[in-house]
Amino acid sequence: MAGYWNRPEATAAVLTPDGWLRTGDAARPDEDGYIRIVGRMADSFLSHGQVVHPGDVERILLSHPAVADAGVVPVQESGQEQAGEALVVVAPVAETTEQEILAWCRERLAAYQVPAIVRFVDRLPRNSVGKLIRAELQNMA
Repeated sequence: MAGYWNRPEATAAVLTPDGWLRTGDAARPDEDGYIRIVGRMADSFLSHGQVVHPGDVERILLSHPAVADAGVVPVQESGQEQAGEALVVVAPVAETTEQEILAWCRERLAAYQVPAIVRFVDRLPRNSVGKLIRAELQNMA
């Protein structure tokens, strides 16, 4: 990529001096050494000084047997500090509580990744290919 047409500031923000493109993807190696995309840097937030990728938390939430769908957004906790708010759709005929979901997360996530709040909703906003619409998700929080 040579740059954005007539947008030198946008080009400078995404191209490194040696020509690499900053895609904005957040990635990490898995246990086999493969690089896995875990989210977008724009969706990430700082909690207790650590970067939280909502997709990491959502994968854990979705592994709970009573959770049909989940999304995580940042919310202001105090001052500059942010925390995660989990928006959870409970599976049909399943039952769960905020305390159960939080306990599930505490067993599987680092302390800074555990949502501060779990809110149950009827549905989450998704586009035509099933991807979470994060801007609308943030408006639900």
